[in-house]
Amino acid sequence: RVGGTETIRVDVRVLATTNRRLEQYVEENKFRQDLYYRLNVIPLKLPPLRERGEDVLSLAVFFVDKYCRTYCIPRPGFSPAARDWLLSYAWPGNVRELQNLMERAVLLAGGGVIEKAHFLLEGEEFPLVQAALPGSPAAGEPAVVMERVTSLMEPPRDAASGGGRPMPEGIVPLDVLEREMILKSLDQTSGNRTQAAQLLGISVRTLRNKLSEYRQLGLEIP
Repeated sequence: RVGGTETIRVDVRVLATTNRRLEQYVEENKFRQDLYYRLNVIPLKLPPLRERGEDVLSLAVFFVDKYCRTYCIPRPGFSPAARDWLLSYAWPGNVRELQNLMERAVLLAGGGVIEKAHFLLEGEEFPLVQAALPGSPAAGEPAVVMERVTSLMEPPRDAASGGGRPMPEGIVPLDVLEREMILKSLDQTSGNRTQAAQLLGISVRTLRNKLSEYRQLGLEIP
């Protein structure tokens, strides 16, 4: 502590984020050099959301599920037009903007299929970027990412094979998208349940229950 006379042992990890070029700030004496080198142990550069098409869909599913629970609304699916719009929007407000739009869409859809119109309010105009959609991937876009996005847009096999109310053509239920997001988090954490749960913002117990359901469906879980 500042001004203290005793040594206090702590065990912490510091995660600092910025959208500024700190190297330039250090050169201009706008940021302390010693603090910069203390923080700059493992630098991670995260591209803006508009450059991470697969993450847009995964995060959209996460936030829709969150607000469906908050407002006790049945979990909807996304129309093809809505998914295309999510991938083509420029997202100047990044993840926070996506979160706000998903809350709006959940409330306006009221448990029905989320359409493109649910993202927009009258008179609003949103900037679009070159769409990184299946069939016309952006330059340099990893093929595996576009393959995963394509799979998210395909009708689920269980819906096509009958059993229960059939889904309208082209509509992917949220539980299918949720499953993709959970499996992706396990891939990213090499199967570590605790880390995957932290990435998803859910408890380890909830994650294990979900994985148990997937095993009953015959899926291979890492």
